[in-house]
Amino acid sequence: MPPLTDILHRTLVLGLLGATVAGVGVGWGVHEDTLRRGQEVCSWVPGRRFPVKA
Repeated sequence: MPPLTDILHRTLVLGLLGATVAGVGVGWGVHEDTLRRGQEVCSWVPGRRFPVKA
């Protein structure tokens, strides 16, 4: 059986990795939502065109 410090270290590293992956996913989702809302708000400006994602 591995020593306790090894188990604690692996737990910490994997926990931080999971938190990082989750944070990147949430950040990307918020970024996309912010861009979408900005396009909706500015859609009333005449002559203003935004690229539309397919």
